[in-house]
Amino acid sequence: MRLLLTVSIIAALGNAPMAKAADYAIEQDANTYSYFVIRQPVIAFLNQLERDAQVRIDMSSRVDGQVDGLRASGTVTEVLEIVARKHGLQWFEFNGTYHISAADEELTRLVPLPHVSAETGRKVLIDIGFDPDRFPVTARDNMLILTGPPRLLAIAEATLAEAKEPQPKVAAPRAWKPLTRIVRQPAPVRNLTLYRGLSRTVYEYRESGKGSRRR
Repeated sequence: MRLLLTVSIIAALGNAPMAKAADYAIEQDANTYSYFVIRQPVIAFLNQLERDAQVRIDMSSRVDGQVDGLRASGTVTEVLEIVARKHGLQWFEFNGTYHISAADEELTRLVPLPHVSAETGRKVLIDIGFDPDRFPVTARDNMLILTGPPRLLAIAEATLAEAKEPQPKVAAPRAWKPLTRIVRQPAPVRNLTLYRGLSRTVYEYRESGKGSRRR
């Protein structure tokens, strides 16, 4: 897939208002962006990236500084990584929102695990996007030691508080098939009374005609 990629050159001279000096398009791969930025606040640049990429970016109050002479090209995450390294920032993505904070906001916390083991807790965090290569996760008894931005740690703590151990898989029961039994009922016993003069003889017999008893 091919589309037009916006290349922005952003400049400010002296005390003049920040203005986009040029904005033109070149053909590039989808979802990539290229910037050359001169003298623009970091917050303003991140707002520009948010608009260009049509994503949501959430910044802490400690994000500050000025972008000057920055060249950045790539996907949203690649551009964010370039800006973060140059301006002392940290970022992570959760549920479609990119959270950005100053690197000196980083915290380390002991997070108890009331319902899961440390290994399960670690897997739960990885499943929600917690990258242990960027933000250390250390297991200790029934808790985890987490290091990262305050917002990320808050999300991790809330997630771990509700986490449960996975239930073992139970084999599905076999399909029940009704059992049909044929029950043969004995033929009813009937009586035949035979009179001979003053004598009387009673015969018992079944309708099949098999077997009879005299009494």
